[in-house]
Amino acid sequence: MFSLDRDISSGRNAEIAVAIENDAPLFKETGGAFSEAEIDAFLSILEFVNLTRNEGLLDDEMTYVSFSYILEKTFEHPEILDYVEKIRKDDPNLFKGAEDLAKIIPEFYN
Repeated sequence: MFSLDRDISSGRNAEIAVAIENDAPLFKETGGAFSEAEIDAFLSILEFVNLTRNEGLLDDEMTYVSFSYILEKTFEHPEILDYVEKIRKDDPNLFKGAEDLAKIIPEFYN
């Protein structure tokens, strides 16, 4: 888990997380600072959070405490939603686990 926290909270990923939290533009084409490859790398970390949870290496409480806010904010961001819709035309399962986790994670503490 600590590596996942560090991966999200350092370097370009930290900048992406802040932009998402502030509802700021993400992609260079829309006035943001990030490429599709950088957004893919960020989303891949969130996908790995889901995989780690599914394998039992993260329990629901740890997942909620550490990742609920960024998961929810990420999959509420309009540019992320548009981007995921676009890339799923080629592969409908891309980042599906992370998106599904973002939808159910509020139930972990309700």
